[in-house]
Amino acid sequence: MPEGVIEELRKKFSVQDDEKLRLSYLSIADDVARVQKLWVNRETDYAAVRQSHSALFFELVEKLDAQGVLFSLADTAALEGQRVRVEKLTRYTTSGYYEDRKCLTDMIARLDRFKPHAVVISQSLPGWVFNEISRRYPALLYMASRFWLDDESHARGIAGLKHFVGVQRKRRSLHHCKGVIGGVEAVKPEAELLMGKGIPFEVEIPQFFPLPANRERPQARRILAFGPISRQSDIHDLVGAIPDLRKAYDDLELTIAGYGPAADAMKEQTKASAGITFAGQLEYVEFVKELELADLCVIFEGGARLAPELRGLAAPLAGVPLLRHAQTPILDELRPKTLVYSGDAQDGLVNAVRRLVEDDALYQAALAGLPAADASFRDPSQSWGSAVLRLLLNMQV
Repeated sequence: MPEGVIEELRKKFSVQDDEKLRLSYLSIADDVARVQKLWVNRETDYAAVRQSHSALFFELVEKLDAQGVLFSLADTAALEGQRVRVEKLTRYTTSGYYEDRKCLTDMIARLDRFKPHAVVISQSLPGWVFNEISRRYPALLYMASRFWLDDESHARGIAGLKHFVGVQRKRRSLHHCKGVIGGVEAVKPEAELLMGKGIPFEVEIPQFFPLPANRERPQARRILAFGPISRQSDIHDLVGAIPDLRKAYDDLELTIAGYGPAADAMKEQTKASAGITFAGQLEYVEFVKELELADLCVIFEGGARLAPELRGLAAPLAGVPLLRHAQTPILDELRPKTLVYSGDAQDGLVNAVRRLVEDDALYQAALAGLPAADASFRDPSQSWGSAVLRLLLNMQV
């Protein structure tokens, strides 16, 4: 934390002497209540949950001697006197338009009562939410990935009529944006397309510490799958294929770690399935233990409105091959070191996993291509929280 930062931010946002700087982070994530409990009770080494943006927001608010508000879909504890207040939202489904709009309108009304000096808004929220809030308060956008998720559709976003209209709509909703935190460098061209060449831009580098020790992995038999679980998640296809794969490879095991609107249904679906374990949402300490046991890590796709589980990006750094959906945002440093599957029938998740299980030479080639651990993944100055702080300091208000 640079010297004089608190005073500089208080002056920039005209914070009165008898009040605190007020910040908010808006995202549809189920980890907020869990992070709140860890933060308040200090039940674990806090470094273990630094990968969560909610956790980094708690940390940023404390270091800035500020107050914050977060919103959660899960039940939250009514804790008085805490720097960060967590408020429970009504059910958000990502599929029921009127119910979702009512939920998000309620969130905006509560935010108005809090009157933040600045807000960070996740890309996972609809454009109209960003437009409504950014007209009231200085707002930053967190872009985990592009809005148009591959090079071809990105080009159509400029050239095709339908996507040209889409670009114009996005531009209107993001007109008041003060800066962008990118999950990867690859989102910068699109951020500039939508918000102008001069938009302040910072890239976060996820912080992975500690990482599990590397070990010998002769075959792909233990699969650890991460992702947001919705009715559209392609993890359902892999769950359905495991019984057939186990007929030839009876030591094959699948562990599913994730959250989302269909998580409870997935838990019930896998309860009596041999070789399949539903772990739910893991603490980072638990994630490290599972990663140490895994031979292959999968980040599966959960639908356009649910953010991917980026903790899986730690896998290549820990000596575990990573198989990811083509739409999963990925750091440039890791892009050539990961395995990719698409959503079509020939190159879907099931076939990609099947090839790695059946072909030991292919699996060993994936192991040989893994990167060495990079110090930047254990440097808090490169984290999401630090990126937010730099943009707040440089924000024009």
